Amino acid sequence: MREGLKQILAGCADMRVAGEACDGDDVLRKLRQQKWDVVVLDMSMPGRSGLDLIKLIKAEKPGCLSWCSACTRKTSMPCAL
Repeated sequence: MREGLKQILAGCADMRVAGEACDGDDVLRKLRQQKWDVVVLDMSMPGRSGLDLIKLIKAEKPGCLSWCSACTRKTSMPCAL
């Protein structure tokens, strides 16, 4: 899913992928170090769930838009895109 989203965003002139994270703690660490406008999360990422992270991001970075995906299988990806 991550690669598919990066390919879609690569076609958007006003957007770029600023970083990637391997788990929920990595998301928080990177978010605190960098300024992101949008965070795309996985509902079932390792460590903290995407929903837990949305609450934390909203509290720490109120201007950051968070979006959580619930795709759990590779076959779900075409439907989400």
